[in-house]
Amino acid sequence: MFIQKKVEILKYLEQLKLAKKYDNCYAETEFAAITKKGKSIIKEALTPQLKASLGNELKELGLEHIPLKLVASGEEGQTLHKIDLETPQPLKKINLSEILSEGEHCVVALAGFLAELQVADHVCPIVLDDPVCSLDHKYMRRIAKRLAKEAEKRQVIIFTHDIAFLLELKDKAAESEKGLFTAQTIYRQDTVGKCMNGLPWHSMEVKERLEYLRERLNTIKRLHPANMADYNRDVAGIYGLLRETWEAFIEEKLLNKTIVRHGGEVQTLRLQYVSVRDEDYKKIYLAMHKCSTFMTGHDRSKALSEDRPSPGDVLEDINDLAQFFKVIGRINDEVKDRRDKDIKTKQAPMG
Repeated sequence: MFIQKKVEILKYLEQLKLAKKYDNCYAETEFAAITKKGKSIIKEALTPQLKASLGNELKELGLEHIPLKLVASGEEGQTLHKIDLETPQPLKKINLSEILSEGEHCVVALAGFLAELQVADHVCPIVLDDPVCSLDHKYMRRIAKRLAKEAEKRQVIIFTHDIAFLLELKDKAAESEKGLFTAQTIYRQDTVGKCMNGLPWHSMEVKERLEYLRERLNTIKRLHPANMADYNRDVAGIYGLLRETWEAFIEEKLLNKTIVRHGGEVQTLRLQYVSVRDEDYKKIYLAMHKCSTFMTGHDRSKALSEDRPSPGDVLEDINDLAQFFKVIGRINDEVKDRRDKDIKTKQAPMG
């Protein structure tokens, strides 16, 4: 009996010794010391660079008026950075999302992401999904400019449904040093998405639209006269797009982009080129009327049972706008030259 108890006691003592060893091992792997050391290293080596980079990004994006600071924190062996408000007195724990507007929160998040890129030793591609939600034109332009600048050293892929932002990206890319910009349009066909090279229709300039209409006409002219039902339907769609192209022509060329539908300002200096003659109004009126006659979805459109113009006549209507585009361009230049002379200071005669 005594021997049996002794064996059990010795076995229990061995278990206690093993448990003690486990406790010692666990203490040596405790994260607090590692976290503390890592935080110290990061705070000294990385935080100043990241803080300076964040300040630069906030300035470029137009948020330098909001007092923000970068705080290093540690958790389970990892050292993280958090953006917080810079205040004279400590505030209770509160999220920036409770103070900033949705748009400002979006800009701060983007600034933090770009700041990290600046201190990272790589030029890997980046992908952004609609980075301008809930933003006004001021922030939109700044973000477009900043991303165009970033695209000079890495591939920047941006998904957006915002046409105004898309056009800002295109303009800012053209102004950048390398001028790199490639557009692709994703559209729904049946139940799947399809990719198309180039801008979406409502973002195209007049010349691009005219080329698109010629290509579209070329794909359906085989239906004439073999399948007039399908041909009439498709040509009606072309006339609808041609009417929209005339509207884009008025904005882009006739009024010289003084006012643009996706812009946020009226550029009065562009009026220097603008002159609408009676014959210009008449030509535009007749062309728009013809488009409305043959398109669908308009109260004056003809029934689909009535044949639309032949492919040759449709092409002539498309080319008519292309030629008028050139004519108005020459007239605009003449108007500008005449008005330049009118506003120049005239030298008083000597006598």
